[in-house]
Amino acid sequence: CEIRHLYSADYMFVARLISNTTGEITDERVLDMIIERKHIQDLAACLIAPSKKYRPLSFFEAQMHKLRTCGISKKLFLMEGDEEKDPAFFYGAQSQMEKVRRLKRVKTMRMQIHAGLWPGVDLMCTRNKRDT
Repeated sequence: CEIRHLYSADYMFVARLISNTTGEITDERVLDMIIERKHIQDLAACLIAPSKKYRPLSFFEAQMHKLRTCGISKKLFLMEGDEEKDPAFFYGAQSQMEKVRRLKRVKTMRMQIHAGLWPGVDLMCTRNKRDT
């Protein structure tokens, strides 16, 4: 496993051919899948945070734009947690109205991906990091 900074997602897979004699990498191939992972709390925050580089988009919209245009054909948005069941999802909300708005933002994002607003991006939801 190797960790590198990726421009458009959290995970990318690379197959390597390693020489039996020298142990050196002789060939690398990027596999045709990329994954952006977000926990529901992070997702709620990035849905309203402005993008610094891609104004006037939100941070989330900028991430989705980069994901869609990355050149990899299989794109997966992995959403960890359940906003309905995780009490930590509402941590920091100042009012009941803020809780309602936070919940609506995440549910709207789910519906947008399912409806094809972000073509080519599939949504996978897991209960938590361990389930992922």
